[in-house]
Amino acid sequence: VHYQITDRMGIMYSGSMVELGKTEDIFEKPIHPYTQMLVSALPRVGDKSQKTGIPGRPPSLTNPPPGCRFSPRCPRATEECRETVPKLYEVEQGHFAACHFLNKGGGV
Repeated sequence: VHYQITDRMGIMYSGSMVELGKTEDIFEKPIHPYTQMLVSALPRVGDKSQKTGIPGRPPSLTNPPPGCRFSPRCPRATEECRETVPKLYEVEQGHFAACHFLNKGGGV
């Protein structure tokens, strides 16, 4: 359905943009850990497997955690993630994600 509605999409977590790109790329090759977990939790036609939600609780919108807002729920979070807000990095032309692991030259 999303492919029919829009060409580009932004994924936000707790009021912060974590990924931005072509809608097809967001769904076919998500980069940010939140987007990856979100997409994997979506039901698909013909897929009868049990889907699970993202572990943990969303942060307070009035008192968000320092650093990356997804860090309390992210399985890859480091001290840097918990202390410093990541900027959006252009991973591919027109496809951006905000994750400290991208700054280190590695994929997420």
